[in-house]
Amino acid sequence: MMLGLAAIYAVSAGTAHRARNTLGPLEKLGRSSLFVYWIHVELVYGYAAWPIRHRLKLWEAAGAYAIFCALMYGAVILRDRIVDRWRARRATGPSAQAVRA
Repeated sequence: MMLGLAAIYAVSAGTAHRARNTLGPLEKLGRSSLFVYWIHVELVYGYAAWPIRHRLKLWEAAGAYAIFCALMYGAVILRDRIVDRWRARRATGPSAQAVRA
């Protein structure tokens, strides 16, 4: 976990010249931590993990963890895109135009 966060920090520090209105990878994970935690608990303790529980070797578990981290970041990006589109539709919808008038 700590190595993954260090890698994300290194990537986000290397892109310090990015526009001010965008979030870096570490900020996205920080702002979505409850969402990530919720999915993590479901995967670790829920029904999705039953087929592989106590069956992975150490190197298999490390690979699964790396894949899990990549999927979590992908889920965060997908959630952000869905929320941004929803907010944009609400801002330009008929009710928003009626409020402006």
